[in-house]
Amino acid sequence: MPDYKQTSMLASGLCIALFLCLLFIPDLIFWLFDVSATASATFAFRRAAMLFFGLAVIAWFSRETSHSEARQAICIGFTLQMLTLALLGIFEFVRGFVGWGIFVAVLTELIFSICYANIWLKHRKA
Repeated sequence: MPDYKQTSMLASGLCIALFLCLLFIPDLIFWLFDVSATASATFAFRRAAMLFFGLAVIAWFSRETSHSEARQAICIGFTLQMLTLALLGIFEFVRGFVGWGIFVAVLTELIFSICYANIWLKHRKA
């Protein structure tokens, strides 16, 4: 399993990629998830891009942080964010709203959720 620094560097890279994609080429996400491109969805994607930018900054600048309560909070935050995104993706697929491409996101989110959960569990207070 990757350590905190490796996981956070990868998460930062993923979040920057999502930030750029959602902001500048949202049609790629519409295509991948097999959803209709609308002005409202593009607006929501651009707003979501800013959230991913903030997460990228948090992951990148905390990558060298030693074990602390703050780092544990970051780990559990990323764990829950990625896990709930994965669950939402599965739910939307089951209800027929998105296509098979959602599983690219779901798999990635589950991997990050497991990595951050592993770090959190490894360092939690007994």
